Amino acid sequence: AWQKARERFRARTRMFTHLATITAYLVFPSWSALMRTLTTGVPPPQPP
Repeated sequence: AWQKARERFRARTRMFTHLATITAYLVFPSWSALMRTLTTGVPPPQPP
């Protein structure tokens, strides 16, 4: 999953910037949900 996420972003710094941004605004139930969001761009459902 990590490799797929890395392939989506051209620059390593861009990936980590994106990672920091999305984790500031979204809650991820697991590492796999975070990696899925990085690879697909679709965030997990958020609790109410």
